[in-house]
Amino acid sequence: MKLSRKYKNYRITLFIFFNVITIFVFSQNITMQEKQYGLSKLWSEVTYNFPYINELDFSIDSLYFSYIYKVSNSQSDLEYYTLLNDFVCQLHDGHSFVKYPTYLQNYYYFQIFCTYTNNKFYITSNTFFNNAIVPIGAEILTINQKKVHDYIDSVLYPSSPVRPEIRYRYLSEYMLFSSLNDSVFNICLKTTDGLIKNVNVPAIKNVSEWEHTFFTYPRKDKIEMLEDNILYISFKDFKSKRTVDSLISRIDLLDNSIGLIIDLRHCMGGTGYGMCLYKLFTDDTVYNEAYYEHRIIHPYKRARGLSNYKQVLDSLGITKNNNNYLYYENQYLEFQKWVENKVLTLDSISITIEKNEFKFDKPIIILIDEKTASAAELFVIGMQNLTNAILIGTPSYGSAGMPLMIPLPNGGMGQITTQKILYSDGKEFFGLVPDIIIEPTIEQILSKNDTILNYSISKINELSK
Repeated sequence: MKLSRKYKNYRITLFIFFNVITIFVFSQNITMQEKQYGLSKLWSEVTYNFPYINELDFSIDSLYFSYIYKVSNSQSDLEYYTLLNDFVCQLHDGHSFVKYPTYLQNYYYFQIFCTYTNNKFYITSNTFFNNAIVPIGAEILTINQKKVHDYIDSVLYPSSPVRPEIRYRYLSEYMLFSSLNDSVFNICLKTTDGLIKNVNVPAIKNVSEWEHTFFTYPRKDKIEMLEDNILYISFKDFKSKRTVDSLISRIDLLDNSIGLIIDLRHCMGGTGYGMCLYKLFTDDTVYNEAYYEHRIIHPYKRARGLSNYKQVLDSLGITKNNNNYLYYENQYLEFQKWVENKVLTLDSISITIEKNEFKFDKPIIILIDEKTASAAELFVIGMQNLTNAILIGTPSYGSAGMPLMIPLPNGGMGQITTQKILYSDGKEFFGLVPDIIIEPTIEQILSKNDTILNYSISKINELSK
């Protein structure tokens, strides 16, 4: 029987598709030795450099031992890297995770944007699907037959670095509808008129077509004078000095304002450019932004293992009568140095501040949320030390320490936090907690009513009287 051209093309397409999937899902480019080596590198750096190692509620050594078997028996490079990431993410520290090699970064995306507020999950943007199919404002009840809280706890959170306190708010936004494995999601929705509907949502091809409907965070650098002469400045990150320099050059705006609102919602950090603003708020010329606890790094002695001198000598069969005793005694002195380096050392960064003739002493409000992170959090710590700034919003990401970068097989990269951040009074930093916590309702979100910003404007007016 002669096959039609259309049918032949269909068979060829299927053949190519299944071959691509097979190569991606089942490819084994990483050897057994490389797999074990990559895991061991991560374990050794966690053991030596992670500053909260003694505060974990599990044994990192026992976890490592259990993962040796898992990674050794992984069936593909993707499974291997998933296991590495799961291993590191047990720390649940924001700067500690594994970045997959480029050839494994093939996520499925679904172009649905969600917001978590008042303990519920809502669809707040949907540019790909017909609104009748996936209605804006609908509450998400289940994903793949699991309640959303349970889905995050069992599927997303174990593979995510975020702190448990912010997991629902943080993961609901992007991670809830992206996946390495699932190309179709089944979601159960409750519409705004109370109807319950089940929808199968397929992944989309072109993520670049997706335009989020953000309502509370501008995601861009911006300086403008709001009503009542309140100066508003927002940062999308601290990777550029442009907005910082713009503000510093506009002393007239600061001088003519009755107060300042700094919007750091969804500002994921970057570099330390924020510290350039400190000179606007102090007469000091030298300033300690924050304190750090970290290891004194001896790279050639990281994560060596024996715990005391007698154990070292016993393991080597060395006694005082041995000709090599003096040699090993010298080795022990080096070993002692390594033991001392296991102790966290307190340090601080002294910032030289250029003298400025202008000093801003009016009310300041800083807006934060679960994606205010890293350099943005350090900037807020500095501002809290220098001013009476009021924090408004929701708790921040909670990872401001410098991460150590760890090369892994086939182009992957691990990150491990190496610094513990302390306030000037010695209190440990675990994330910024707002002085005033505000969660908008779904009705306010859908009406594009920025409740947090509106409240901040009212607060500045109140404080400036």
